[in-house]
Amino acid sequence: MEFSKTKALGLAALLAFTSSVSAELVTNWDYSVNTKWTGAAFVDKGNIPAPYTENKVVTDTELSWGAAGGDYTNHDASGYNARSALIINPAMVDGNVNTQLDVDVNGLSATEWRTSSGITHYNNSLQNFYDYLNIAYLSSELVLTPLLPPEAVDGDVTLTTSFEVAFIETYNQPNAADCGFESVTACDDIFVLDGSLLNQSFYYNDYIYTVHIGADGLRPLSNATCAVAGVSAGCVGFTTEEKTSTFAGFFFAVSAKKVPEPATLALFGLALLGLRLSARKN
Repeated sequence: MEFSKTKALGLAALLAFTSSVSAELVTNWDYSVNTKWTGAAFVDKGNIPAPYTENKVVTDTELSWGAAGGDYTNHDASGYNARSALIINPAMVDGNVNTQLDVDVNGLSATEWRTSSGITHYNNSLQNFYDYLNIAYLSSELVLTPLLPPEAVDGDVTLTTSFEVAFIETYNQPNAADCGFESVTACDDIFVLDGSLLNQSFYYNDYIYTVHIGADGLRPLSNATCAVAGVSAGCVGFTTEEKTSTFAGFFFAVSAKKVPEPATLALFGLALLGLRLSARKN
């Protein structure tokens, strides 16, 4: 069967045409973020001596424990009357974000990161007969609504990231050197995000988009700190000093890379095959 250069060039032209009608890059999105606690587990210390009472609060935005009627924002309360808490604030955030084309996480523009939800740990010294938090479960939902250009709009994108949070309420020691890890007070509490801060990718009209997730305040913890927390080395989190509050704010950015369509790749292969056959025949 004869396969002429004209036919091969025709396939190449078809390839160019197919590429030219591919979908547009979404350059700008509206977004909304909804972050909430989805569960928690506490360590049961048993009976509490009279006249003291305790209670635990588990809501979408608050995990708190300690003395009933206590105020977790009061860092001067005695251990008998104190409470500690993990509070999501803000829980819901919305705004606008641009797409950055053909860059990795190290090439993202500092001006294109967008603020998401944050978590504040109110760390107070509690008497050791109070129950305390052990594990918490956090879920964050990001909805991206494409805006620009109009011809690129083809429905919303919803991404949900779930984290397991290990929380270690350490026992107080006479000296920080006795804590078993690097500690400012005796001893700092440990907050560990079990798993890396994930990047999530999705396919949308001929492009692979990646949502890069980071956090201000979270950092890699030392091996000794991870060991005290009961997790493997290389964990990510933060430590919080006694009688203070520590904030960790999440943020994200969006990048994209063009992905050739399978049909386009097939045409490209046929064009190359045609050129090869034509050259061999000649």
